Amino acid sequence: MFAYVVSALLLASVSALPHKITRDACGGTLTAGDGEITSPDYPSIYPNDAECTWTISAYIPTDVVTISFISFNLEYHSTCAFDFLQITDSDGTLSPKYCGNRPPDFISSGNTVTIRFSSDYTIGGAGFVISFAAGEAPDDGHGADPIDLEFFHHTHNEVEDVIDNVVSTCPTITRKYSIGESVQGRTLWVLEMSDNPGRHEQSEPEFKYVGNMHGNEVVGKEVLLNLIIYLCNEYNAGNTEIVDLIENTRIHIMPTMNPDGHRVAHDDGANGGYVTGRYNANGIDLNRNFPNLNNAIYANEISGGPNHHLEYTISESVEEETRHVIDWIEEYPFVLSANLHGGALVANYPYDQAKPGTWGYSQTPDDEIFRQLALAYSTNHATMSGADSCSRGFPDGITNGAEWYSLSGGMQDFNYLATNCLELTMELSCMKFPYESTLSQYWSDNKNALIAYIQEVHKGVKGVVIDTAFGEGIAGSTISVEGIDHDVIADVQGDYWRLLTPGTYRITASHPDHGSETKDVTVVSGLATVINFGI
Repeated sequence: MFAYVVSALLLASVSALPHKITRDACGGTLTAGDGEITSPDYPSIYPNDAECTWTISAYIPTDVVTISFISFNLEYHSTCAFDFLQITDSDGTLSPKYCGNRPPDFISSGNTVTIRFSSDYTIGGAGFVISFAAGEAPDDGHGADPIDLEFFHHTHNEVEDVIDNVVSTCPTITRKYSIGESVQGRTLWVLEMSDNPGRHEQSEPEFKYVGNMHGNEVVGKEVLLNLIIYLCNEYNAGNTEIVDLIENTRIHIMPTMNPDGHRVAHDDGANGGYVTGRYNANGIDLNRNFPNLNNAIYANEISGGPNHHLEYTISESVEEETRHVIDWIEEYPFVLSANLHGGALVANYPYDQAKPGTWGYSQTPDDEIFRQLALAYSTNHATMSGADSCSRGFPDGITNGAEWYSLSGGMQDFNYLATNCLELTMELSCMKFPYESTLSQYWSDNKNALIAYIQEVHKGVKGVVIDTAFGEGIAGSTISVEGIDHDVIADVQGDYWRLLTPGTYRITASHPDHGSETKDVTVVSGLATVINFGI
């Protein structure tokens, strides 16, 4: 008995000691409570042709291992084909290959994790410092008391309080992160909701909501705050619809894009002027501030040229908030998005800008799917599809942007022309800054529509473009649909998503270094048809 106690005490004592691999080490096996590893020769440039593997195990079989990246700088490549770091989870699941900038933190599913670092024969970087810690798996939040919905106008600090409360209540499905700061230094917060927050999972689509782009249009912000509370509560309660949504979708929600403008509007409240707080701190309308790609695409439609991922420059006139959002939508492979506004009651779809010499409906090549997406919101909203939408008369509660009125530099057109993302603008209230007493009704009106619209991201076609020689996904492959002059590009793992209405299509996957493959595909009204390509 005495020997057992001594052994147990020694084990507990050793497990609490930090472990650190020497700076010249390339790999190793660790069984420890916490510690640190570095790339070879850190902080000097790591060597070429390195192949290092570290295996980290927790002493206690039921513990998990948390990996945090303190510093990370590996040679960048769009597919991390040269130098990369990759993590193998306890169950054998591989993370994406990481290079360039710092990866997200990682929590293992069991008590072991393996880290692989590989460099090629040329060009290096400063390398990395990784901390690791073993401990109990985070509380999944099941059984936690539900969070009360909140029906008042939140200040910026109160927005963060709601996000923090949701993260605390649903820690295993949430991640709070910032995309930058506003002109006046207010943080642009995003809440991610997913069963693996911080990680892109192959073939799982990514979705975003953006609220309060115009600071005085506040209904979107308030319904998004209640949406994240609702999703957290229902996930913990075991609501199968919400559990399925969160476990199969990576959802990003930004309650406010314009916190500086909202501060001005909030001070005046419902009695403020029609444009009080609309603009950012520099007096700029952020929905007229994105690079204008419409003129380029309209020219290309006539004379030929790219039909997707158009090149653009960031001029000095692009505001801080706009720059951060551009970086955000370039960083994540968003498939579908909505920008929530106020002042009308309608689902607005691209194009927002009329074509040269015309006035009225400006149709994209994806007009059919845009109309389906708009109807998914309007018909699931309590009143939007009715005959009287703020007395403006939008049939079925939807409109083409340019048919309503033409604008340039808008966010939804930029999403469509610069990335794979289809974005719509949802106008949620006839009154821009309504009285607090009406906020519960706005939530009730929009709840079903907000959920139904996210579910639309699972329609159409999805799959992986695979290198038949090596069995790996081919990033940057082009997915073309015959008869629709707008292509999408496969993400870094070779996965792609193409939102389409039901029907039969001829789809081609191609890459300049790998050739192409064409398949006839039938799209149904339910979940996306899975079609993989091998080239």
